[in-house]
Amino acid sequence: MDVIGIETRQASWSMVHLKSSLFKTEIKGNLTLKGITFNDRINEIKSYIEEKGLKNVAIAVALPRETSLSMALKIPAAKSESIKSILGFELEKHIPFATEDVSHGFQILKKEQKVFSILLTAAKKDVIDNAVNSFSEAGLPLSSLTAWHSSLFNALYFSKNILPEKNIALIGLNQGDMTLDIFSDLIPVYSKSIRLEKCMEPQAECLGFLEKELDHSRLSLTGPMDERHLDEGIFISDDEPRSDFLKNIAEEISLPVKAEGLAELGLPNRAATALGAALSLVGKGRMKINLAPPSAHNRGRTPHLNNLMLTGLVLILALFAGSSYMLKDWTTLRALEGDLTEVRAKKEVLKALTSKHNTLAEQAAVLEKINGTYSPGALEVLRELTTLLPRDTWLTGFDFKGDSVSIEGYSRRASLLIMTMSKSPFMTDFEFNGPVAKTADGKERFRMHFNIKSIADTAAGTGGKL
Repeated sequence: MDVIGIETRQASWSMVHLKSSLFKTEIKGNLTLKGITFNDRINEIKSYIEEKGLKNVAIAVALPRETSLSMALKIPAAKSESIKSILGFELEKHIPFATEDVSHGFQILKKEQKVFSILLTAAKKDVIDNAVNSFSEAGLPLSSLTAWHSSLFNALYFSKNILPEKNIALIGLNQGDMTLDIFSDLIPVYSKSIRLEKCMEPQAECLGFLEKELDHSRLSLTGPMDERHLDEGIFISDDEPRSDFLKNIAEEISLPVKAEGLAELGLPNRAATALGAALSLVGKGRMKINLAPPSAHNRGRTPHLNNLMLTGLVLILALFAGSSYMLKDWTTLRALEGDLTEVRAKKEVLKALTSKHNTLAEQAAVLEKINGTYSPGALEVLRELTTLLPRDTWLTGFDFKGDSVSIEGYSRRASLLIMTMSKSPFMTDFEFNGPVAKTADGKERFRMHFNIKSIADTAAGTGGKL
């Protein structure tokens, strides 16, 4: 199966040719497409396909970062089938567009009890339709349309730059655009993008901003505050950064920083997102969200035909494997049955301990309320925000960490929010996380952090009256 992965940025496109079979996945070539027009770049791709003699090529495109949104959400649901219906309400909270104008997809990352962690990706329908129609009319119908965020992750995961059980910061700096994305145990938990004209080199202003954002990103990690830390930074750039550049950044922000390291794959750094888009289509990427409508990605039959051929090959090999393998499989199954029995026993013990822990936690909560020392929970904080925030303000993000809360959203007058919210008896220490940005429709996008006081502290501050 031959796949062409493409990243469609305005300045230039990157293209990676991937060949995948049952036994291996190979990178066969890459191009930087610098043609002035869309047709110029399409013709470069067609020339490559013709020169290599490729037939039935599948096309996978990654959208530019600014055209899509990606975020990790926790969805309480009894089963995975319920997520799709619940997601309709989440879209209204997190997407700053009318839901009928948005195409979205999600992928389950993990499940803890009855809470699913998912990756949600969304883009405006006109962006999706324009990409699908443009490539189709040019004779290269799309099999896959992915987001920048998940495509870059696939490339770094494939090249072993991102590892499990690590807190990794992806630091991007290209032509004054700074991006910061935090992954914790392979799950995206924080994302920030800002335009900084003076950050072409690691100057004090640039590094000071980066250090501040890295501190804020710790709030998105789990565990006690004194144990939340980043293990490593990965610098993302179109060009290979100098070693003294990386050393300077690492010293200033007190974090080991390395380049994304695609050289071992024979690729330049600028090809990372195109590689990730291709990997998603051949099933080698961890993120597999496809935003293209079924009518688009069903046109390319090559992936399906290849799957049928591979399935047939496996069946033929199985028929000729010989009876000796049956004995080996029977022995393996018996061993697995023994392991499963042991696991089931440990599961029951864990279930009993969990039940006991929940009971003790409920008792502790009751005692805290009696003593007046408990802090308001997430629902109480949300109820307070709903009461205080004006009608022209809505939230797109809410991160509750016990005594610390981070919110983000849009407002007609963001500068007045601190004065309004300070009327709350238990919310305090308000500060904006970065500058307030004006949107095209006149709204102001803001990020804010504040602390939560316990009921005892609140009562003491009001003379014992709540």
